[in-house]
Amino acid sequence: MEGLAVGKRSDGTPVAVSGDILPGPAENGDVPRSWIRIWNLDTGKPIGDSIAVESDASIEVVVGKRSDGSPVIVSGDDDGDLSVWDLDTGERIGEPLTGHTLPIVALATGQRSDGTPVVISGGSDRTIRVWSLGG
Repeated sequence: MEGLAVGKRSDGTPVAVSGDILPGPAENGDVPRSWIRIWNLDTGKPIGDSIAVESDASIEVVVGKRSDGSPVIVSGDDDGDLSVWDLDTGERIGEPLTGHTLPIVALATGQRSDGTPVVISGGSDRTIRVWSLGG
């Protein structure tokens, strides 16, 4: 397990979100598959299908909310890209956010003084970036 976060789905279900990477190279030589998994904290059981992510070294996850209150997962990978996922459906929202040149090693969520929700990413490229979660 690489990343771990907690939050709530729209229906109030408390969840843990994990970022997992399969150990070792894939059998066919491709990049190993990474997964984002959503777990029900009340039952300990997974919710829905795992979300497949292309990453072979790291995957960070954080849970936040968009401006409209909808819960999201933000993942950061070894390519330096961030992806935003709908926490209720597991669907990707928009295109990946790019800007880091090396792996993302830290993620946090917060809010600007005007109320805009943001995700903050730290990369191995020694930069910190702030992204709006709008919505």
